[in-house]
Amino acid sequence: MSNITPSIGHFLSKFTEVILTKLRIGHTQISHSFLMTKEEPPTCTSCDVQVTISHILIKCEYIIICEQAIISLNH
Repeated sequence: MSNITPSIGHFLSKFTEVILTKLRIGHTQISHSFLMTKEEPPTCTSCDVQVTISHILIKCEYIIICEQAIISLNH
């Protein structure tokens, strides 16, 4: 994902680097576990599209609305 910084740097733990790399390339359990179980890809219940990291972090309208509500509660 080009929307997440391409350079991690040397100040992060190995665990954090692994997590960020998985997010960057879009390979996580929620988005790819169906490949191992031979099930259908997961679908976003709000948007009715295949769940991807990009969809979760950037595109899902429901999550965007929830984030905005949380932000407005904290201000």
